[in-house]
Amino acid sequence: MAQAVTLAEQIAGSTYSVLPGGYAIVRVDRARLPESGFLARKCFAMISDLEADEITLVVESAAAPSVADPAYPLHSVYRAIRVNPLVPFEGVGFISAVSGAIAEEGVNILAVSAYSFDYFLVKEGDFAASRDALRRLGMTEAGARPRRYSD
Repeated sequence: MAQAVTLAEQIAGSTYSVLPGGYAIVRVDRARLPESGFLARKCFAMISDLEADEITLVVESAAAPSVADPAYPLHSVYRAIRVNPLVPFEGVGFISAVSGAIAEEGVNILAVSAYSFDYFLVKEGDFAASRDALRRLGMTEAGARPRRYSD
């Protein structure tokens, strides 16, 4: 019978990669939502909260001023760290443990989860400390094409 893998072992078996470039977090007026071509080329993530009538985009830093609602501050420059978790989609405690290790460095993060990966956006000045926290957890930096849990 196989031994159960602990959360710490799952974290240490996970990898991360750093997306190129910098990103900004902007609020967008629904009436000024960019066309789909812009979103496909420049947008990392779009979060639409219909109840709050708010759309947030994480976009390439250079493109941010062209789409940001001028009534709200532009938050820039963030680096995006893609984490390739070695846990099932429903794994419990992974994001908490990883974000906690980064927070122990005094770093504020924006966490975004996708189907196969988790992303941590950290300010440019906090990038090195964030990467060090991942390494202390036992994670290694992966190549450009990460493996998925389902692979």
